[in-house]
Amino acid sequence: MLPPALLAECDLFTSVLISLFTHRRALDDDVLPDDLTGPGLAEPIRLSGDRRGWWADSFLPQPIGSRLWLLSREKQMQSVVSRAKLYAEEALAWLVEDGVAERVKVNAFIPREEWLTLEIQLYRPKKANFSIRFDWAWQGIEFCLPAEGAGAPPPAAKVAVTFDSTRVDFSLTSLNFDLTGG
Repeated sequence: MLPPALLAECDLFTSVLISLFTHRRALDDDVLPDDLTGPGLAEPIRLSGDRRGWWADSFLPQPIGSRLWLLSREKQMQSVVSRAKLYAEEALAWLVEDGVAERVKVNAFIPREEWLTLEIQLYRPKKANFSIRFDWAWQGIEFCLPAEGAGAPPPAAKVAVTFDSTRVDFSLTSLNFDLTGG
């Protein structure tokens, strides 16, 4: 990815990026981020009912994207981290079904307050393994700079990709390559 465009020759990385960060349609029983929930409510009260998703998913056997967007207003709890792992595995399952990878390993954890990290490892048949690490602020990523005099900008989204023993780290504000394989 070279902001703001995706690179055509990085098809596996692009596939993972689209699978994880496009909004898959919520299931009928999913609690939406703007639903009202709490004690005394037998069922969530739907405010918008926006289940997102892509219209063409109605015609596909496997929907595109992930349900990670459902976590946008969740508290930073281990149960939410477990759901993030589950949603990432669900979004990447097609890679195994289509024979792109023999298996996909997802690790989700909280590296620090208000952050969530996903580490993705693809085990590919007869090829080098492929791993990606996504770190982002729990409350959302701010893409704009602060007003003048407001201090330093918030940390940008960080991604680390390892492909054939080559690690590439980049963020929205910088692109750094480490081609030493270390």
